[in-house]
Amino acid sequence: MTPNRRLLMLGGLALGLMPFEANARRLSLAQEPSRDFTDVRFNIAQGRAVRHRPKVAVASYGVSYFYTGRTQTMNSDGGALVNTALYGVSPAMMAEVAEAGCQDLRARLAAAGETVVSAEETRAAVAAAGTSMREGNVNSGQGTFDGVTVAQRWMTVGSQTAPMVTGYSGEANSMIAGLQTRNRLATASAQLDAIMLTPVIWIDYAEMGRSRTRVEGRAAIGVRGSPSGFIASAADARGRLVMATLIPTENHYSDRPYLADIRSQDGTSDLQALANVNARDARILANPLLWTDIATDALRGYNTGLTNAIREIRSS
Repeated sequence: MTPNRRLLMLGGLALGLMPFEANARRLSLAQEPSRDFTDVRFNIAQGRAVRHRPKVAVASYGVSYFYTGRTQTMNSDGGALVNTALYGVSPAMMAEVAEAGCQDLRARLAAAGETVVSAEETRAAVAAAGTSMREGNVNSGQGTFDGVTVAQRWMTVGSQTAPMVTGYSGEANSMIAGLQTRNRLATASAQLDAIMLTPVIWIDYAEMGRSRTRVEGRAAIGVRGSPSGFIASAADARGRLVMATLIPTENHYSDRPYLADIRSQDGTSDLQALANVNARDARILANPLLWTDIATDALRGYNTGLTNAIREIRSS
């Protein structure tokens, strides 16, 4: 089932809606991230503002994945341009990845000595505070995030254990979008006496770069810095929300291939467009099992870095 070029150029949401294969294997939560993702570290600002709460609650956990992108150079000759699109990755697949990631984060926090509030108690406190939840536990949009890939479409899916709250579900600026949500999370934080964690992890499908005359890239799964770093928050002594900003120090991409074997399919040359400025469109067809494996591994690395950041906040 080779996607046609018209669908590629439309870049519609259908690109991510291919059926999820039921036999996709679940990954062990105890497995450590591969070396591709072991060095995920966070810049921390205002960590002392939240460290007074002795517990930790994973209030919301979301995973965003990009499925189209456009990278271009800027010069007087018109430059070079490559459109990319990802096929074979569905919201159902990413929902499984998000759930595995949420469970992994909870396990890592507990193993690091944190007192982790139960998922049931956390959801009850969030609900009692009247927090607005993201409808359907999914979100989508488009925008520019790194100045290299100038236009990208993305979808965010939440875990079932910690469904996404509005303002922390992939919005490019949760400082504005999550204003009312943050106030309500303060109420939940005070009730639970816990730091509230609301991570959104951004998963990319191609590492792109450009110079004045050339666009280059490779198909690779990567963890990218979130557009908003407000991951940890808590209520202060007066019940007002205080926040610590945690942002990954750099992007991390895996060297492991995730592409399906398309050698027998029409369009093999499309994949070569990632390293060829003369080709305009690059179609990337993912193998669901390989993608799920590496994407979950990426979340393990992110969770390890986030757990280390929380422990650093405790000791600051």
